[in-house]
Order: sequence, then C-alpha cells, then structure tokens
Amino acid sequence: MEGVPAKPEAWLLTTARRKRVDGQRRNRTRTESMDALSHAMETARLVIDAGHNFPKERLKLLFVCAHPAIDPAARAPLMMQTVLGIDAEKIASVFLTSPAAMSQRLVRAKVKIRDAGIPFSVPGRDEWPQRIGFVNDAIYAAFTTGLADESLWLARVLAHLLPDEPETLGLLALLLHIQAAMSHELPLENTWL
Repeated sequence: MEGVPAKPEAWLLTTARRKRVDGQRRNRTRTESMDALSHAMETARLVIDAGHNFPKERLKLLFVCAHPAIDPAARAPLMMQTVLGIDAEKIASVFLTSPAAMSQRLVRAKVKIRDAGIPFSVPGRDEWPQRIGFVNDAIYAAFTTGLADESLWLARVLAHLLPDEPETLGLLALLLHIQAAMSHELPLENTWL
C-alpha cells in the first residue's frame, strides 16, 4: 500500500483488531503449552535429582529420530512427538499439513525404526553433521509451538556440545533474540534493525 489509505479509520481499526487477535493467539498458545511444559520441566528435575544423565538420553532420542534411514520429512516431526511430547495436530500445523497426513507420516517413521532395527544410541561424532540440521529444525519448530523454555534448554545443550557448529549457535542466538523481543513485547519486524 502506498500513501494514506482511502479510509484511515477503517485501516486503523482493522490493524488494531488483527494485533489483538494475534495477541490472543499467542496467549492461548502460551496457556495451552504451560501444562505440558510444567510437566516436562518437573520430569526433568526428577530425572536430574535421581542422578541420571538427562541431556544424554534426550539427545539420544533426538539423534535416533534423525537417522538417515528415516524419511527426511518425518525426522523433525518425529522428534517433536517422541522427544518433546507434542501432539500430531500441533505438529501438523507447524508443517502446514493435515493432522491425518502427519499422523500417517509419524506412524511410518516409527515402523521404519522398528523394522530397520535402528539402534537407540548417539551416533559417532562423524555422523553428527548429517543429523544436526534435523535436530535444529525440530528444536526451532518446537519453539514455535510454545515450548520456548524446553527449546532454549535443548539449543543450549547442543551449543555446549557443538561450540564450533555455526547453525546450532545461530539457532540459539535466534531463539534468544525472539524470546527477548517477546518478553519486551517488541514487534519482531522492528528488532532486526
């Protein structure tokens, strides 16, 4: 649009209404994910307090789901469901597909893991480069579903394990930037200047 709109009052009203709807959606997503996030954080605390190596087990699952034998289109969604506990409907909305199609994709991936006998183990460091991109994708996608704290925690663990991996460091920086902008209620389009 160029110049002043023909009906500035209507344009302002529409803009304000859209901002309000966006704010309500963000609040609803935040509220809906709080129970799942609280449960995940409490489970993490219990596991850590029990002396288990929580990050290693979580990373094992992420890297198993990024195995080259699994369809690339199913890797990030599989991580989101298996590791982060996000339901297929929310995953489908992130990947712009129907819940039924996403459910089928996830079922096929799980069958592939079982039938191919994919081991539950962290791959050697030489295999990480071919898998890390899918792990980063899943962490970012989980962040967009409202699991900001969990996603930031995973991004920090990966950045600690892979301090020379630019995409992992970039992901962590992006998530921190978005979180900072959201906590100050800044419009994201203005924070890049």
